Amino acid sequence: PEAHAELGEVMPWVALGLFVLGLVFWLVDRGIPGNKPRPGWLIVFAIVLFLASLFAIYWTIRVGHSGSEAVNGQGCPPIDPPPA
Repeated sequence: PEAHAELGEVMPWVALGLFVLGLVFWLVDRGIPGNKPRPGWLIVFAIVLFLASLFAIYWTIRVGHSGSEAVNGQGCPPIDPPPA
């Protein structure tokens, strides 16, 4: 439970960081008309945003997995077969 709690305390900051990056990208990108090419730094920023989203997915899975291990222990109990 301690590992899950520690990882879970970081999760809101990961989500907030992803939100801020996405908001900045959206605000900048929407100001560029569709017929103009995107500047190079904005393409790099889009790649950084993509990598940040992958990290947020990874962190969410890590928090969830540690929570399931805290509840279930090291594995799920065996399932008894249904009565015949």
